[in-house]
Amino acid sequence: MLEPTTEEIRRTIGDVDNDSSQLLPILWRLVDRYGWVSPSMMNSVSEVLRRPFAEIYGVASFYQLIPTEPVTHPRVGICLDVTCKMAGSQAVANALNQTAARDSIHPVACLGHCEQAPVAWAENRVLTHITQDSVLRVLGKETQP
Repeated sequence: MLEPTTEEIRRTIGDVDNDSSQLLPILWRLVDRYGWVSPSMMNSVSEVLRRPFAEIYGVASFYQLIPTEPVTHPRVGICLDVTCKMAGSQAVANALNQTAARDSIHPVACLGHCEQAPVAWAENRVLTHITQDSVLRVLGKETQP
């Protein structure tokens, strides 16, 4: 897989101010376009924004929903913070870990939709009121009747 050049990164980023508040939306643009953000891409973002690489890396590596390695299969991040756990996310995660989807499931911190718990993140969207079956449907691994 060829990585984008700094010029391609520049075009993807578009016209943004050299403002650290824009970093997360920029990283999301890269994830949307390339599926992940490599150290090389982070370096290009650093050059384009004239911000330290450590700042770019720190933000990219902090957020679990910004892949920093190529994603080879669909991934579902299941929130395991307290509200979602109380609503059953741990039970959903445990059940999914017993299925063919187990390699696609990983824990994440709060997704900010506690009122609709339990929640997960898949295919660049928040899934609310999740169940084992709803997550398997998103992954295209529906259970057989």
